[in-house]
Amino acid sequence: MTEARKEEMKQTQYANWLKYYIKSAASRQEHYPTWFEELVGGPLSRAMAYPMYCTRGYVFIKRPGITNRKTVNYGVVVRTDSIDYYGEITDILEVEYPGVINLKCILFKCDWYDPRVGRGVRLTKYGVTEINSTKQLRKYDPFILASQAAQVCYIPYPQVGVRQYPWITAHQINPRSRVDGVKEKEPLQQIAVNEITQVDQSVGDIPL
Repeated sequence: MTEARKEEMKQTQYANWLKYYIKSAASRQEHYPTWFEELVGGPLSRAMAYPMYCTRGYVFIKRPGITNRKTVNYGVVVRTDSIDYYGEITDILEVEYPGVINLKCILFKCDWYDPRVGRGVRLTKYGVTEINSTKQLRKYDPFILASQAAQVCYIPYPQVGVRQYPWITAHQINPRSRVDGVKEKEPLQQIAVNEITQVDQSVGDIPL
């Protein structure tokens, strides 16, 4: 069996196979946690949709239908050991799994740019990450967990000619309450308070 065939079968049949395997675990005298059995059983057919979601210091928003903004702050990046995936959030969904535990999780549905270096992503000599906005990921794999995403802002270059320059810059946004930087000097405020000596005279002894 070729690797392409294995990948195709995993995408089309793995979920059904895993569901059958877990449901038939009792016949093999195998036991799995309740939350895992409910997760494998699949979510409800309805999901809650939200315009934004706050987590880990980020404020994620979904891409609006029409916008005249010059900057794009509904971008996300998912980093792996070998490749970074840049995209834009199109929907924010909360899915719920039926059962006694009542599992819920937040999913981002995204449109992804081509992650191949040189074709969809490149790094300039100044250390700026650029994304080719005309190249999309062909594989259909839109959903990620909210916990997997970091937020990025896409900024296009100024338009000089008639055609819009396809490459845009991607800038990762720091989560709120976190400041990255290098401490070059000690803080100006004093570190310790000098000892205060007790006054010998009382108020009554001071001549008026």
